[in-house]
Amino acid sequence: MLLLTDSTFVNAQGGTGQTTGVFPVQMRWIAEDWKIGAIGRTGQHYSGLAATPDTQDAVKLGWLALIAATGGAL
Repeated sequence: MLLLTDSTFVNAQGGTGQTTGVFPVQMRWIAEDWKIGAIGRTGQHYSGLAATPDTQDAVKLGWLALIAATGGAL
């Protein structure tokens, strides 16, 4: 499975940044929630599939929500 993420982080200068990524992962349904089982390394680049999650751009690229977001594009 490929997982589309939108992450906010603190950089070395103390500022914040944001990145969108696509990662091959193994997901498991545990205790009524999705959990990441393992993150794979396939040697492939998935940057062409990157889009902001929960937007029409993501829908156009074929992304599905793990759990439907309230008020979102899905």
